[in-house]
Amino acid sequence: MSIISKEKLINSLLCVRPGLANKELIEQSTSFVFKLNRVWTYNDMIAVSCPVDLQGIEGVVLAEQFYDLVTKINDREIDIVMEGEVLCVRGSKFFSKFTTKQGEVSLPLLNVDINSSLWTYLPKEFVHALKFCLFSVSNDLTRLALTCLHLEKAEIESCDNYRLTKFFLSGDNFVFPCGIALPLVSAKELIKYSPVAFLVEEGWIHFKLENSAVFSCRVYEVEYPSTDFILEMESGEPIVFPSNMVEILSRAGALAEVDLTGERVVSIEIQNGEIKVTSQGPVGQYEEKSRIRVSGHYKFECNLQFLQEILNHLRTAEVAKGGSKLKFTGDSFVHVMALQGVE
Repeated sequence: MSIISKEKLINSLLCVRPGLANKELIEQSTSFVFKLNRVWTYNDMIAVSCPVDLQGIEGVVLAEQFYDLVTKINDREIDIVMEGEVLCVRGSKFFSKFTTKQGEVSLPLLNVDINSSLWTYLPKEFVHALKFCLFSVSNDLTRLALTCLHLEKAEIESCDNYRLTKFFLSGDNFVFPCGIALPLVSAKELIKYSPVAFLVEEGWIHFKLENSAVFSCRVYEVEYPSTDFILEMESGEPIVFPSNMVEILSRAGALAEVDLTGERVVSIEIQNGEIKVTSQGPVGQYEEKSRIRVSGHYKFECNLQFLQEILNHLRTAEVAKGGSKLKFTGDSFVHVMALQGVE
């Protein structure tokens, strides 16, 4: 019998939920696996394991029903015990049984040595850098590499053929040991955590979390294309965005259309010393203008939240000679976007 805090158990289950599959395409991928005082999940792309204080409890239980029950229990502590192939959960006024597959774990549990000396500690801004680069990842599956974030040297980059974002990580002598193609779906889950170190194995990158959990991501064996030529551009006209540009974008966001990635998009046009921000969605349209010291005519669409994030760091950008692209250069990042409709 193991007596465990309901809160601690729920926290462990929440930690590993990203590794669950929506449908059981892989056997047991919709289940929690209890083994070696840890709880495990695996859906082929993401695998997560987290410590759980359940001495002697080993088996596989369907995740949805088990999690649903545990979160509805009123007791602060519960008793969990294995009786043959049945997992029994007891509280002060209830008793429940779950059929398990004890000893029949078919999932490939990625049992990474949490105490290995091979772990490399991550710079403190790693999660921020991932978030910063998410918006430029492509959804074009015909170019698999561009659907990933590229981790190499001390950089994280993303590119969708229209936008390029690079973030330069700090840290003494920190480098990723090789080029790593981290799928977008995995990165979106990873940024919800606070990884402190990483370890690379064939086909996988593992992240150690603060609670000694391990978040593992399958990586693609693809070569990321060189993006250096995108950064190279002949200097053109500088653009200083209005001081209230973030507020303008916020107002435009109220009616902005959501794109295929779930992000809001706005249109920006600059001409005759004026910048116009336009948004349109199912319920209406918004337009706001402001003065700007620019002589050329430029037009582009952009991710609203991402542009707000950049403008919180700097207001100045540079247009390439000929007006083909717009480049932001900060202390730790560079972002380039293609312009359209230029006259």
